[in-house]
Amino acid sequence: MTKKLAVFLLAALTLSSCSLFKPRDCNPESAQKMGYEDALAGSIEKARISKGSVCKDEYSPSSFQKDYLGGYQQGILEACQTTYAEATAARDASAGPTMSGLKVFGICGPGAPQKKEALEKIYKKKFGADFCVDSRAQTLGKNQGSSMQAEDFSTFEAVCNNAQKASLKKVFATEHKKALQDACSPIGLSSKAIKDARAGATIEAGLESLKACPSSMQSSAVDSYSRGFNDTRATMMREEELRLAQERSKKELALREQAMKLEQDRLNAAQGGAAAGAHLSGVFVYEGHELLATCELKNSRYYVTVKNLSRSSVTIRGYWVIDFYNANGAHVNQEKDRETLMVFSNGTETFNSSYVSMGQPVTCRTRFAGE
Repeated sequence: MTKKLAVFLLAALTLSSCSLFKPRDCNPESAQKMGYEDALAGSIEKARISKGSVCKDEYSPSSFQKDYLGGYQQGILEACQTTYAEATAARDASAGPTMSGLKVFGICGPGAPQKKEALEKIYKKKFGADFCVDSRAQTLGKNQGSSMQAEDFSTFEAVCNNAQKASLKKVFATEHKKALQDACSPIGLSSKAIKDARAGATIEAGLESLKACPSSMQSSAVDSYSRGFNDTRATMMREEELRLAQERSKKELALREQAMKLEQDRLNAAQGGAAAGAHLSGVFVYEGHELLATCELKNSRYYVTVKNLSRSSVTIRGYWVIDFYNANGAHVNQEKDRETLMVFSNGTETFNSSYVSMGQPVTCRTRFAGE
C-alpha cells in the first residue's frame, strides 16, 4: 500500500467516525452510557469502544475507553444475574417464541456474578414456563380453527420440552377442533360469507377454504356459505341501487330548487317588494318537502290552500303573508297570519280568515315567511 493511499484511507475512516460520533459525546457520561448499553445488548466485542478515538484535549481517547469499560462492567454486573435472566425471559416469552435475549449472556465470562451457561439455563427454564402454557395453546388453536387453517403446532416445537409439548398438543388440538366446527356451522359460515362478500372476495376462494371443514360437514357447509354469500351480494346490489337513486333524487331536487329560485326571483321582481327569500304563491320547499301554495278571495275571506307534492307528510309552522291586489294589479293591502298545518303526502290543507276590504282587492297571493 502506498503512503498516499494509507493517508487517504485513514482520513476516510476518521470522517466516517466523526459522522457517527459527535465531539459532544467525548465526556464521561456518554462513554459510560455507551459501554453500559453495549453490555446489555450482548456485545462481546464492545462495539463502540473505538468511538473515543476522535476525542482530544482534556478528554482523551484513553479517558473515553476507561469510562466506556466502567459502563460496560456495570452492564455485566446487572445482566449476569438470575433476576435479570428471568426478567428477560419473561419479557421475551410475552413477545413470541424467539429467545432473543439469550445472546446477552455471552458477556458473562470470568469475574461476572454468574456464568453464561448457568444464566442460559435459567433463562430457558423461565422462558419455557412462561411461554409453554395452556392459555397460549388454546389461543393458537382457536385462532387457527376459526380461520379454517390446518393445525400448525410448530410455534411450541423449538422452545418447549417434550412433556410440555405433549400436554400442550392435546389442548391445542381440542381447541382447534372446537373452533373449526364452530366456523363450519351455519352461523359461522353465514358470518364468513357476509364478511367475504363485503370484502370483495370471490365465492370460489371462499368455497376453497371450506375444504378444511370436517368431511361430515362439507356438503352443508357449501350450501350455507353459498347461500349467505349470494344473499349478501344481492343485498349489496340493492344498497348500491338505493344509493344511486338517492344521489339522483338529490340532484333532481337541487335542479328543481334552482328552477324555483329563478321563478321566485322573477315573481319577486314582478311584485316589486316581496321580502328577499320569501315564497310567493307557487311551489316552495319546506324541510325538504316540495309544496304548492295558492290564495283566493271569497265572500270577504281569503283562503290559502297548501298541497303536499312530496311522498311523506310534513308539518308546517310559521307565518304566512297575504298580499292583496286590485283589478289594475296594484298592491293595495297586506296581512300576516301564523298557522300550523299538517299536510299528508299528496294531500291538501286550507286555512282562511276574513280581511280588511281596503282598495277593493280582487285577487291575492301568499308567501310563506317562516318562523
